[in-house]
Amino acid sequence: MSENLKRLMNLRGVNQVELAKRAGMSQPAISMILAGKRQPLATQIEKLATALHVTTDELLKGEPPAIPKKVDQLPSDLKELLDLYMALPEGDWRKKAIHEILGIKKQPKKE
Repeated sequence: MSENLKRLMNLRGVNQVELAKRAGMSQPAISMILAGKRQPLATQIEKLATALHVTTDELLKGEPPAIPKKVDQLPSDLKELLDLYMALPEGDWRKKAIHEILGIKKQPKKE
């Protein structure tokens, strides 16, 4: 698990101190887990996964979850983001910024 934790921390740009704050753990505890000197409790695994925005399976096994095919299969945090995005009116600068950042080209209207 320590290798997965290191990989996910690197991917998210999170250091030990920040992860400890987000997970409600001490920095020395994070350090010991990363060094493989300590196995986290189940509750700590859940807190670490939540802090890194991943599933416990991804944290433990390095396996990302299957990509949802329907909106109702999305995790609640992604549903909330999608709802906020969809509520933005067409032409809103925030929607334009999201499209620009994600490289989304505006779809031509079908007539």
